[in-house]
Amino acid sequence: MENKNPLDNKKFGLDFLKGLIAVTLGVILVILSHKVILWMICFLVGLVLIYAGLVMLGLGKVVGFVDSTIAKIRKLLSL
Repeated sequence: MENKNPLDNKKFGLDFLKGLIAVTLGVILVILSHKVILWMICFLVGLVLIYAGLVMLGLGKVVGFVDSTIAKIRKLLSL
């Protein structure tokens, strides 16, 4: 049976090292930005709760305006 050590092939070993460095840097960046990520999650949950509250209150015109605005934003982002 053939030994498939990734470090045997120098090119694959270099790719492995680059991948390991990229993953490490990515983890460091996520750790440094965890507060921002948590604030964004809170912000999005707040928006969903506001929208759900408007629907439950039966404010159809406001909900229709929000829906049309979201549709316009999606259309602009799809360009």
